[in-house]
Amino acid sequence: MLLKIILEKSTVKLVLKEGTKDVAETSWLGDFSLSERLLLEIDILLEKNNFSKEQVEKAVAIYDEQSSVTSARIVQTVADAWNAAR
Repeated sequence: MLLKIILEKSTVKLVLKEGTKDVAETSWLGDFSLSERLLLEIDILLEKNNFSKEQVEKAVAIYDEQSSVTSARIVQTVADAWNAAR
């Protein structure tokens, strides 16, 4: 399973994909609360859909040019750390 962490301006979106199919997603407005909420929201999304962290084989960070540099770094760091832990 793939975890996409998407940052578009001030909207954060998490998408779980199995192959080409989106199996779960959530989003929230909160560029300023990203560092406080991101890991918690990933846990909630997984638990709500009965997935374990071990089922997520890879995480990718996607952000646009209008996202803040700090938020983009947070998203990228979380994805990199997730992949390094695998």
